[in-house]
Amino acid sequence: MKAKLADLLARLPEARIGIVGDFCLDAYLILDPSGSEVSIETGLATMAVREQRYSLGGAGNVAANLRALGVGRVAAFGVLGDDPFGWQMMRLFEQTGVDTRGLLVQREGWQTPTYTKPYEGEREARRIDYGNFNELAAETAAALLAGLEQRLGELEVLIVNQQ
Repeated sequence: MKAKLADLLARLPEARIGIVGDFCLDAYLILDPSGSEVSIETGLATMAVREQRYSLGGAGNVAANLRALGVGRVAAFGVLGDDPFGWQMMRLFEQTGVDTRGLLVQREGWQTPTYTKPYEGEREARRIDYGNFNELAAETAAALLAGLEQRLGELEVLIVNQQ
């Protein structure tokens, strides 16, 4: 069994894996009440953010994990919005070396699915979700399937990830 595992791990750098599914972004906001002030517009105390961190979620997390395991080529196929969260996701993919040619941007009717998690101390406050009302345009779906079909021959494995 050890020999089989060693053989499998040795072949990871040559592996070609595609992932199609729900690419999400996790946004962590570390709140610090010591920086809060009263808003002139509302008269309410603000929620001051001391730190923000972003990580790939959903299918993006699968892609990042495969790259971390040493898989040589990981290709992403999905839909993002034309928004700061989509841009952040693309930056993270670039850092991890994921092939993003299969990611499409739908400019209307689609927000990059993002789960914003404000933390007050060690406790996660109510999450703010983006993308709950997304509607995939027929043209985007057709383009996604066409792009996937065109590149299937380059892949050894295709993972479908839907949360």
